[in-house]
Amino acid sequence: MPSLTHYFDIEARAGTEVSMPVIISTVVQRLHCAGKAGAYALGFPGLKGFSPGGVVRVFSSDTKLLETLQDHIERDGVDDFVKIRRIAEVPEGHGYAVFRSIKAKALPSRANRREKRRESGVGRHGAYSEEELAAIEEKRDRLNALPYLRFTSLSTRSPIRVHIEKVEVDSACDGTPNSYGLASGQPGAERYFSVPDF
Repeated sequence: MPSLTHYFDIEARAGTEVSMPVIISTVVQRLHCAGKAGAYALGFPGLKGFSPGGVVRVFSSDTKLLETLQDHIERDGVDDFVKIRRIAEVPEGHGYAVFRSIKAKALPSRANRREKRRESGVGRHGAYSEEELAAIEEKRDRLNALPYLRFTSLSTRSPIRVHIEKVEVDSACDGTPNSYGLASGQPGAERYFSVPDF
């Protein structure tokens, strides 16, 4: 992805009947629906605790694309709940951060794991080893500590929870954003990239 030279902010309006996390999740899903995958990247300057914060920062080097995304949000009925700020140049002297998406895959519940172990015994056909159980619990604990966005799958209509991990980095990482404008994978992967952090 070319250098991210411009951005605009989409701020959730306080005092509406809809919570900020729901508004921010809706904004990200609407941007996803704009069909510009890989052409823009997202940052969350207010990310903290379990919340993505009240601002989505949209980056691109293409100001026409940013204008198109602004128009898409305005036409999509979300503008009653947000303030769309003007497009501006990324300021100098900023740091860098990776906003990495981690999808919460269906992790088996404790009751399901116990039942599975009872039915099949310890073996390769579905029982979990102690190491696998420890890895499942570790991943669940790690995910539960991260802020997240909630979406509805456009194809299956099922709910999706995407956790966001912010990783501060010393310099820019090049990569291609996923369809939600977020990084994914590990350092060096095609979809691992950074955005200006300010």
